[in-house]
Amino acid sequence: MWSVLFIFSAINVHLNSGQLVVDPLCRKELREDGWRCANGECIPTSWVCDGYNQCQDDSDEGLLKGNGCNLFPDSFCKSFDGKRHYYCARTGDCFSSEQDAIQCNDTQEPLNSGCEDGQFKCKDGRCIKTSQMCDRVNDCLDKSDESDASCYPISDTKGECTSEAGDCGPQKPVCQQFRGGKFVPCPIPEFTNVCTSVYWADLAESQGNGSFCRECDDPQSWRCNDGWCIFKNQTNDGIPDCHDGSDESSLPYSWWIVFLITTALVTCGLLFSFCCRALGYSNYRSWFHCAMCASERSKELQERERSIQPTAPNLMEMHEVDSKGDDNGIEIRTIDDSEMDAEVPDVENFDFLQDQDIPKDLLRIFEDKGQYWDLEERDNISATIRGSKYKPVSLKAGYKIEAKKLYMYVHTDPLQLHHLFSYLVARTSSVKELSTITNLLVDFEREIHGNSTNEVLKCWRLHIGCSETMKSVINSVSATPSLCSRLYISFLPLRNCVRKVRLQAFKARPSVDSQLMSVVKTLGYTLLPFIGASFLYFETIKNLVYCNIVYRALEDLSGKNKNIF
Repeated sequence: MWSVLFIFSAINVHLNSGQLVVDPLCRKELREDGWRCANGECIPTSWVCDGYNQCQDDSDEGLLKGNGCNLFPDSFCKSFDGKRHYYCARTGDCFSSEQDAIQCNDTQEPLNSGCEDGQFKCKDGRCIKTSQMCDRVNDCLDKSDESDASCYPISDTKGECTSEAGDCGPQKPVCQQFRGGKFVPCPIPEFTNVCTSVYWADLAESQGNGSFCRECDDPQSWRCNDGWCIFKNQTNDGIPDCHDGSDESSLPYSWWIVFLITTALVTCGLLFSFCCRALGYSNYRSWFHCAMCASERSKELQERERSIQPTAPNLMEMHEVDSKGDDNGIEIRTIDDSEMDAEVPDVENFDFLQDQDIPKDLLRIFEDKGQYWDLEERDNISATIRGSKYKPVSLKAGYKIEAKKLYMYVHTDPLQLHHLFSYLVARTSSVKELSTITNLLVDFEREIHGNSTNEVLKCWRLHIGCSETMKSVINSVSATPSLCSRLYISFLPLRNCVRKVRLQAFKARPSVDSQLMSVVKTLGYTLLPFIGASFLYFETIKNLVYCNIVYRALEDLSGKNKNIF
């Protein structure tokens, strides 16, 4: 008997004119119309193809032939609630009533959607609550409840905003009909970009207050421009919660405003600097002139020191002597008492030369490689690339003592010492070339500082200062120069070769740049200060804008209660 019942229950019994599929045993078990899952369990027919899996094998939501959503394969529609639905070939909609489907095929619009009052019919024939349409949640399986046709329904009333009428002006934008309600633009001129419900629009018009258009049914909510409601504490929190971003009020800042302000400040600053320099050159004793940092002040102090200290001997006054001379073969002119007692020149009216601060005699030894240095002959390829046949190796032994004495005098004058190293760094083309001289000077300095290299570097840092010059000097005397220096030394021959080719191509003298190079340098030296200052001011103005944005955000989050923050 049970086998007969099982066979009987496996056969679909069609009731209600073939519109509903029920199982008689499930009806007896559930005491209502029921449907049997593929695994044998029973569920109410209202659960069949309702978007939720109630059968353990999920057959109530399956699309295979005989499953819950495909009980009538020849209908071309899903079997929602276990019922047969009818297909309208003209629109592609499904209806629960065959008469409605026929009417859909014969006319432009069916008179009956097949759903109850307060319900919305999905395109596939399923009925949902009207409050579920256009709520930004896909309740229909085909997502038709969130389509433009559902959220922007066509209105037959003339003058109203519709999605297809095309007769809406800018003052009446199209509004979405959220949750089946009717939304219209706010009637107040200042709030016409806000869509709100009819109730709040009428209230705003009657009170003449556009702020009512921002109100929602929930007093703790705030209405976006498109009509959607969010919590009030979500406004101006830095995160756009409205789809149109209307909850984040824009600040009066734009990138082009910051750019224009930066450009104007930098331009005015550079023009003011040029004007000050021009006035300073024409009238150097005016208020544009710095008396404490001027060269006259330094020369005055230097002359006062020279009046009580011996000066460095001039290289031209040093000459080799005969066998009666000193052991080193060098005779140095000394200063007698009459010269020491000589009257100190009038500093105010004495025309000092600027080159007195430069150790010319010592530099002459370093510069004249042919007379004072031991040279090493290069091969033909190296000579062609480097442009010189001989390479200086070391200072000649006979001139080391002269150079040492001159350097000892320079060491007593911080200004000359600073100028010496500044000249050497600017004059040499690479760290390797600079190290040839600085290593010699390190040996001189070690005799003063007890053979301590650290003390030598401390002394140099004290006189030269923490600058790029000092950085280059330390790099030249270090055992391992920096990676950039080593790469520069490696590519220096190639650079010189390219430079030589460029000079020959443009027919320019070695000491004179070509016209193109002059234009490039002029533009470079003009634009680089402008670009550097622009970046500085732009960064400063950007930080000020960020501070104002943070302040405005805290002010909005605190309800403009400054006592909180």
